[in-house]
Amino acid sequence: MPLYVVFIDFKKEFDSVELPAIWEALERFGVDAGDIEIIKMIYAHGSSSVNVGTSSVPINVQKGVRQGDTLSPLLFVLVLQLALNQVNWENGININGSILGHLDFADDIALLSQTLEGAQSLLDQVAEKCREVGLNINVDKTKWMSIVSDPNETILLNDEEVEKI
Repeated sequence: MPLYVVFIDFKKEFDSVELPAIWEALERFGVDAGDIEIIKMIYAHGSSSVNVGTSSVPINVQKGVRQGDTLSPLLFVLVLQLALNQVNWENGININGSILGHLDFADDIALLSQTLEGAQSLLDQVAEKCREVGLNINVDKTKWMSIVSDPNETILLNDEEVEKI
């Protein structure tokens, strides 16, 4: 059986998640409305500052999850899952009648397909759905591999060739 695997890496994933996507993910996954409001209040006044010498410039932060916050990984994974749930996984691999299109652990995703076209389709869909929630795939760190040894095969992301390993 031919196998194609695309290993996805995101650009600054924790910094780029859109806040409305967080609220939508929490709602869709059944988090209590009161808890959602508390989380919204925590994120309502996000700020940071840049210090140069004795000068400081405040920056209003309205994107991303908080670095070091114990809730941040969960919020990120919920948003990522929200995006992945919108992908059509029919191009995944067939295992005893079940389709397996991806393996995930935190922000590490491996897309699985039996065809090059299927792998390309999955990557295109994941990239599109992730962009909608503020996540962008890093083409330089995303890689793919196959047990098919055809040197002419390529996978593209945003019109750039993804490195085959």
